[in-house]
Amino acid sequence: MPSMHVTRNDVIVTATVVAPPTPVVGEPAVDRSPETVRRKRVVLYANVAEADQAPPVMGELREYATARLWTVVRSIHDVGPVGRHRRQRPGWFTVSEILRKDGADGVVAPSVAHIAATPGEQGEFAAWAVSVGASTEYLTDDSKAGTSTADDPQEGVR
Repeated sequence: MPSMHVTRNDVIVTATVVAPPTPVVGEPAVDRSPETVRRKRVVLYANVAEADQAPPVMGELREYATARLWTVVRSIHDVGPVGRHRRQRPGWFTVSEILRKDGADGVVAPSVAHIAATPGEQGEFAAWAVSVGASTEYLTDDSKAGTSTADDPQEGVR
């Protein structure tokens, strides 16, 4: 494979050119055109303290999802204290039901704290998400707690 080395400010950057895979004779070609690739299906979720906070927050989540060409299945929010356990939120119950019944591939939230407040709850939630095969995406830096990355529009698609 051809490689290229560039030195800038005492930093060496290496780029490797990789050729596309050669089709195997006798195997059908996979059509990856936008019309045939199934988009990732997501539920948007937020828990806000005041009802008037919901429209702008949900708008940001929608922008995030649509910029990645994901299909938004539902947009759901709860209004109440952030510390309230997700099992005590009617909106979260609906989100979890959609994820469990394979109605969506994942959930997009402003941060993991909108779903689970404490580190213990966050660990429990992350394990639950993996158990149902759901990806998690967050708009803030605590997104490292997610079960997939948002770099690839098809990441996490089952």
